[in-house]
Amino acid sequence: MKKVLTLLLGLLCLGAISYFISQPDLSFIQTAQNDADATTSSMQGNINWLLVMVGLLLGAILVLIFDITNLSSKITGKKILNWNSITAWLCLAFIVFGMIGVVWEFIYHGKYVITDSASEHGIAIQKMFNITLLFTGIVFVVTQILLFVFPLMFYSKEGRKASYFSHNNTLEIVWTAVPFVVMSILVLMGYKTWSEITDRSPNEKAQKIEVFAYQFGWNARYPGDDNKFGEASFNYISGTNPLGLPVEHEIDALKLMLQEDIDTISARLARIEETHLLVKTRIETVGLTFTKVNRKVLTDSLEVLENGELASEMKASIKRKLKQLERIAQVAASKTESARVFNDVTYDDIITTEIHLVKGKPVEFLFRARDVIHSAFMPHFKAQMNVVPGMPTSFRMVPNITTVEAREKRGDKEFDFYLICNKVCGSGHYNMKIKVVVETEAEYQEWIKGQKPAFVKGGLDPDPVPESITADSTANTVALNIN
Repeated sequence: MKKVLTLLLGLLCLGAISYFISQPDLSFIQTAQNDADATTSSMQGNINWLLVMVGLLLGAILVLIFDITNLSSKITGKKILNWNSITAWLCLAFIVFGMIGVVWEFIYHGKYVITDSASEHGIAIQKMFNITLLFTGIVFVVTQILLFVFPLMFYSKEGRKASYFSHNNTLEIVWTAVPFVVMSILVLMGYKTWSEITDRSPNEKAQKIEVFAYQFGWNARYPGDDNKFGEASFNYISGTNPLGLPVEHEIDALKLMLQEDIDTISARLARIEETHLLVKTRIETVGLTFTKVNRKVLTDSLEVLENGELASEMKASIKRKLKQLERIAQVAASKTESARVFNDVTYDDIITTEIHLVKGKPVEFLFRARDVIHSAFMPHFKAQMNVVPGMPTSFRMVPNITTVEAREKRGDKEFDFYLICNKVCGSGHYNMKIKVVVETEAEYQEWIKGQKPAFVKGGLDPDPVPESITADSTANTVALNIN
């Protein structure tokens, strides 16, 4: 009894302390521009804490009641509570309130589930999802009801003897055959749907769009009038060429920048090694004439240098830049490879910070990633594809509703489709998205006419690079014309 009372007192004290901590100050005075909002917020907070404390109090009272009944049973020798019966009825209460909670969840949060589709294949995916939910929902309801009703039907009573069955062929056949049939239906239906979605047969009418992912944003590249993409490579990525396109003047500028970086780092490494010897000699000769602070700074710096941490990082950076220059030179040295890559196809490619699609027209997304694994997720189109560095991926679909029609359907004039990242790719993952605009053919043609090619032959007529697509600021040559 003392332990129970101590527990009750502790819970009440904990609740009181938490309540006082949650207040703006100990005088309970709140200052806000809107006194009504402050009062309402304070009232809601007080009610929440009151409910918590009442719940703790009721729980402690129940513990006391059970403790008293157990003590009475020991004194009188009579069973006051039948725990088998209590547990059985608690199971029944749990399943009743649990099912009510499931229904409430479907009603309250179900409205946030995207059930309509902005693409043709999304209709088939939604149908497959609904059928799967139907089968699994039936299994869930039946099994959960049986699981919690059986304790009430078969709880232990005096005079009742349990039956024992060692084997039942009919039961085993039923509970094996039913899941087999259901799973076969779901698997075959899913395989058929996925095969149709990922059909790789050539489609010359499909609009091709390259989607490039990087931390933390997206770029879209359109092939221009020739409907061909310039062959990109990570070796060509620079501050003014964030997608790594084969543009001669950009690559020339990149090679100069890499060589300058190598020379700068090499010279700095030589100076550091020279300084290391001088400082070490001075410490050994001058000794304690340094101040304590200066001596610690010097010895710490020496420790880093002697361990090779700074030197190894600089040498690794030089090695990476030399390797990049070597790979660029290999392409230039091969006439076949050079002719294949540098064919001027790139100079009509258009890079944008929005994706524009045509309603009813097939589109093929070609995905590339610069740094880490991303995932291109378009929830309203029921489409998702991993975007992996060094491994191009693709996805096809047909939009079936324009952005304007979607806004009218939802009654929301500010609604837009978005492609977002569905892989946790770093600190800025939460804000990694690009707008997807679905429009008519006429509207698309009007938009595309207003876009300029990303690069100009020879680097003439350059425009500033928008901050949203700039990979870094290490390059000096700018030749991007992006709106």
